Amino acid sequence: MNNLIKTFFIKHNVSVNKKSVGLKHYPNTINSVGFFCLNSSFLEGNIIKKLKKTFGQQTQFITFNLGNKTENDNSYLLNSKTFDLFGKIKNPSLHKDLSDLDMLIDTTQKVSQIKNYAISMANQAYKISFGSYDNNIYNLSINLKSLDYDLFADEVIKYHKILANGQK
Repeated sequence: MNNLIKTFFIKHNVSVNKKSVGLKHYPNTINSVGFFCLNSSFLEGNIIKKLKKTFGQQTQFITFNLGNKTENDNSYLLNSKTFDLFGKIKNPSLHKDLSDLDMLIDTTQKVSQIKNYAISMANQAYKISFGSYDNNIYNLSINLKSLDYDLFADEVIKYHKILANGQK
């Protein structure tokens, strides 16, 4: 019964937060990037190295893992236990980190109400998805024919250069 109530409030919170999503200006500086992933170990590859080289070494990377466990210190686990009975995030530092993101990158290619709610909480972030979704919570969707994360990182960097230069 508790899960049914929690699911109702999470869906309601997503619909409320989606109403505030609109055209978003690309951030002038990128200090924090959040990754939504199914397994945080894949981020140890070239994707973070490439993005740090572009955004700067001072950029903080935070992982939001939809899998079963977190594997590093700068990571949060997102599941139904993350939320209270009324669909609010229990952990204040998780809520703060989501709210303070400059960019959010979703690599999960998974539809999830929990993920959608957490993404909608990042209302300051420029949101990028790996794949195409029809839920209108992303500012940019990059659809590739294969699950090539190196190519995806290259595409994010390409669009970063285009959008960052467009502001000058």
